[in-house]
Amino acid sequence: MRHVAGAISLQFNRADLADRASMMLPHDRSYVLMAEPDIVAKSADQLLSDAGFDIEGILEGGLSRWSDDGLAIESLPTMTVDELNESRDELIIVDVREGYEFNHIRIPDAVNHPSTQPWTSHQALPHGPLAIICADESRSTFVASVARALGRDARLVRGGMTAWLEGDRPTEGRNSGA
Repeated sequence: MRHVAGAISLQFNRADLADRASMMLPHDRSYVLMAEPDIVAKSADQLLSDAGFDIEGILEGGLSRWSDDGLAIESLPTMTVDELNESRDELIIVDVREGYEFNHIRIPDAVNHPSTQPWTSHQALPHGPLAIICADESRSTFVASVARALGRDARLVRGGMTAWLEGDRPTEGRNSGA
């Protein structure tokens, strides 16, 4: 997943973007938006401005233009659920689903860190490489991008718990059968 160096990834959905941003982003910062096509960024600008966020502007032309201009691009490291399963002892598994989801079923030894808290409580996470997982990548992409922007060694688990549960991989919790 390529992005502007230091960018935070927040999934765009016109129906709930402002509500999600209000739960996940600090209001005491200003933001510059980028999305492709530009009409998505303009729509996000309106929604977030109406929700009280300070939007400084839009990077028109998206990542393609940014790259064409020779500006810094990085990639959010990712891993498959199979890779996670093989290296569970080497990583801190951070499950960013809500507490009720985490309590229902989870990967053994995972720590719960709901996606609404990455800015305020990331220091409470154990030190070491992080594997960030949610149900389907929407919340975990956001948290992994925040963790990386804050200097943490974090990678996104592709497919999330949905993919984890499709295989014969260990689980614990109220609905794990454990």
